[in-house]
Amino acid sequence: MKYKVQSVLFNKKFYTLKQAVDWLFANKYIVEKVDETENYFRFRQISPTILKKNGYTIYRNKNINKHIILVLVYAY
Repeated sequence: MKYKVQSVLFNKKFYTLKQAVDWLFANKYIVEKVDETENYFRFRQISPTILKKNGYTIYRNKNINKHIILVLVYAY
């Protein structure tokens, strides 16, 4: 089963925007735009439209620690 990282979410209680951006750069993720919600900074890595066109349709969240969530999308 193949997967891609669709988004990376940072809990705002534990990360400032600068800390989140620094973490993304250090871990070789894309930093183009941030969507901010009440609790999270969300950095999109790949558009859901592009993923769907390529057969990636099953979404799951994976906590990589208590404060960072990867949104993974799988293709069969």
